[in-house]
Amino acid sequence: MELCAQNITLHFPGLQVLEDVSIGAQAGEFVSLIGPSGCGKSTLLEVLAGLLKPQKGSVEFIGEGPKKPVAYMPQRDLLFPWRTLLENLLLGPEIMGEDLAAAQKEATGLLPLFGLEGFEESFPRELSGGMRQRAALLRTILCHKPILALDEPFGALDAITRREMQQWLLGVWEEFHHTIVFVTHDVEEALILSDRIYLLSPRPAHISLELELDLPRPRVATDPKLVALKAKLLSHLEANHE
Repeated sequence: MELCAQNITLHFPGLQVLEDVSIGAQAGEFVSLIGPSGCGKSTLLEVLAGLLKPQKGSVEFIGEGPKKPVAYMPQRDLLFPWRTLLENLLLGPEIMGEDLAAAQKEATGLLPLFGLEGFEESFPRELSGGMRQRAALLRTILCHKPILALDEPFGALDAITRREMQQWLLGVWEEFHHTIVFVTHDVEEALILSDRIYLLSPRPAHISLELELDLPRPRVATDPKLVALKAKLLSHLEANHE
């Protein structure tokens, strides 16, 4: 499903956050949002997910799919500590009143792909950071929405785990063909993952740069083309701070 957001403007009392922000994501595209800390990336993601209503602008979805087609994954995994891994995975189907037996069968079948097989009865405290993030993403996918809104899912992970998670996420994306809108503060991560990158300015945020990447995957950070694009993005970020 395709996403089209036009002229999104959102102000809180005494705080201008977004100003005429327009972005798009084609069906099956991996889109990243980057920008300085506090510029409104997460706020924009919440608008796209229908959690916040802007004062101006519109979010439209093009193609066949559910009326509310976005599944949102916040920065923290938010796994309930008193529920087992499997019980946490079934939270979405449970809330939506779906057939839990069928949902459990589906979740159990996907555990190997997500590297979680054998941990069905484990509690969140017994899982590594990477496993918790994979569980949170699987919980998001089990909501059966064509668009995933992911808010810095790897921000709290160490560098090695983060790199592993990036490649794993690309594998899951290629398997399920979701449209992904991904917030990150890491320019290199955006370049490794994305088909398209939007750079937001400081508040009130607007789109200061749109970058389309036509580079084969897998990508490595030392690729001269990626190094040049990273320098370009960092230059724009630094210019925005002046």
